[in-house]
Amino acid sequence: ALVMYRDYLEGLLNEIQTLPPPNTVTEKLKVPQIALIHVYEGIQITRDNAKDIAAKYGYTAKNSGEGLYHDYLSYLNANDRRAKPDAETKKTLLNKISRFESVLKHLSPKARKQASDEINILKIILESEYP
Repeated sequence: ALVMYRDYLEGLLNEIQTLPPPNTVTEKLKVPQIALIHVYEGIQITRDNAKDIAAKYGYTAKNSGEGLYHDYLSYLNANDRRAKPDAETKKTLLNKISRFESVLKHLSPKARKQASDEINILKIILESEYP
């Protein structure tokens, strides 16, 4: 019985050692999500640091940093984040809401509150524009 118990414990130990560390992201974030997270957390992305930030998230293509920088700029203005998308279709607004919701779990509590408030504004626009 003692041998079976030891084998059981060794099996559990092996399982634990193969688990990913807590709070690691198994999904790869998209560049617009990375930009949103930085905007909500108040972490500035510049032309100088954008390439390094993109690389930190696994984006190493030549233009990844530039794309991240432009996405960051597009989300920087709170009025633009809360506005109805230019394309003015229900689908684009739903996509915007979905993108914002997808970053909530990656935000600090304070940033999550701000993002949630903005998501609620977008949902109100959705309900009023597309009843």
